Amino acid sequence: MRLLVFFLLFIFSQGLYGQIYGHKLFSVGNNNLNTVGIFTDPNTDRLIVPTIYYPGDTSTMITFDPEGSSRLDIEIPAFSFARTSFAHLNGYNYFYGKNRSIENDLQIIKMDMANQIIWQQNFQTDLDSSFPDNIVAIDDHLYITAVNDQIEPYHREINVKKVDLSGQELWSRNYNSTSYSSYPTQAIASSDDHLLLSSIFRDQASVAFTRSQMTKIDSLGNVVWEVLGNENARDGAVRVTLAELSNSNILQLYEVDKFDDFEYRSVYNPFPVRMDWYDANGNFLFYKYIEYPKVEQFERGNVIAGNGDYFFLTGNHIDNELPSERYGVVTKFDNQGDTIWTKQYFHPDYPDPNDLRFIRSLIELDNGDLLMIGITEGEDNFLNTWFMRVNEHGCFGTATCDDLVTSTETALDLSVLDIKIFPNPTTDILQITSSADRPIQAAKLYDFNGQILMDIDLPNNGQSSLDISVSEFPKGNYILSLEFKDGKVVTEMVGIR
Repeated sequence: MRLLVFFLLFIFSQGLYGQIYGHKLFSVGNNNLNTVGIFTDPNTDRLIVPTIYYPGDTSTMITFDPEGSSRLDIEIPAFSFARTSFAHLNGYNYFYGKNRSIENDLQIIKMDMANQIIWQQNFQTDLDSSFPDNIVAIDDHLYITAVNDQIEPYHREINVKKVDLSGQELWSRNYNSTSYSSYPTQAIASSDDHLLLSSIFRDQASVAFTRSQMTKIDSLGNVVWEVLGNENARDGAVRVTLAELSNSNILQLYEVDKFDDFEYRSVYNPFPVRMDWYDANGNFLFYKYIEYPKVEQFERGNVIAGNGDYFFLTGNHIDNELPSERYGVVTKFDNQGDTIWTKQYFHPDYPDPNDLRFIRSLIELDNGDLLMIGITEGEDNFLNTWFMRVNEHGCFGTATCDDLVTSTETALDLSVLDIKIFPNPTTDILQITSSADRPIQAAKLYDFNGQILMDIDLPNNGQSSLDISVSEFPKGNYILSLEFKDGKVVTEMVGIR
């Protein structure tokens, strides 16, 4: 393994309150960073972002703190992460994936707190090929799910294995008869310690019957209940995602096919996302569509239950008109599916609306902040991993912000705070003034590698004006961070010419 430590580029917003909100990009040379999720390591409170490097035969675990700093890369050769590839139990981390050179291979890797491999266990399936999907920790056991394919005669099944913490397989079961095929896309632990599987279900003889499928399985692999969706799902590799909400209801999302409904598609995109609500016993409650105009569409990333009576949906909003517009998007819904807010995001390094921007998933912190991970366009058609921290309003440190959010988006600008930085850009001196009731306590100047170039601490009572000489620094853009006597921290991009 190799460890690679990076300082990260911070693009700060204005109006920060003790946290650093904004965009960060992760890239390594010409490697393709295909981000598959974001997780928290309970041992260290660091974030874990599993990624797959081009051409898919090597995986790298990127770790960093909640501010996006202190990055470490841990490379795992001959290994490809699953869609949900991380689980934590009893102080150890488990990673799930496969060796792509072995068609029917599945693997679990156990690591200690120092990220050293304790064991790496292979599991070969009983069909011709297998691809890993999810790893879930329940009690003191691991459950791994996979797509199993039989080539001749063709058949596709859901495979679930239960594994103990020494890497021993306790049981393995396939689900679905030979008349039907299923493609699992998500598995989660329910609040009563059962396994919930979400998948696409098809008639083997015809794709005309394509439904969402949800299955609840107990610790012995027995089916507790199983339900199929009420509307034909979109054909193709459709993801069917789910979350258990704070009221114990279960939410399942998937695209439906309304292409033949001419009245509908004259107004809306013909493949809307459908949200189905079920109770804990699998009884259908109600549904809602996420509808976009016919020239626009929404590609889903993940659905995440919130810490309160709400949930989040991540993804990508695409305006199909020419030139097309593509933005990362996050929506916060209440438990009944009513929108609380929707924000669209783009990284300022990629201002072209046609650039790829996609939010894959997020983590909600105890204070309501959201740590979001996604992808953006990179050099030579490779992807960059895109990390953002926003607050509970979806903004960079402010109570309100526009629906389209960049690193400079804020409702709390310098004029409101009666703070002036001039001239900007400058060739020599930056003059900073503040009101007498908000004296300047400290100032820091950063370059775009996150290195502190200047650190000024002022006397206890601070002062309402400050001159900073910057003539010794090369021409370019820098980040000025100001701390005030009342504890407020404001950051501003400044130029040296």
